[in-house]
Amino acid sequence: MHSSQMTILHSRINFAVAEFLVVVHVGLSTVRRFIGSFKAECTVRPPSNNVTAMPEDATANAI
Repeated sequence: MHSSQMTILHSRINFAVAEFLVVVHVGLSTVRRFIGSFKAECTVRPPSNNVTAMPEDATANAI
């Protein structure tokens, strides 16, 4: 192979590697975004003020 052919081959390989890395990066950021939204939807929240648990003693005393 001539020097010019090696240079062209080298630049094509570099471009292919760079393009692959961009695709991987975009794919990973999409997966992270999906996992983040999934975690947000599955969080456990404390009960609201109108649905508080009452101990049995307090219920018995109120009756």
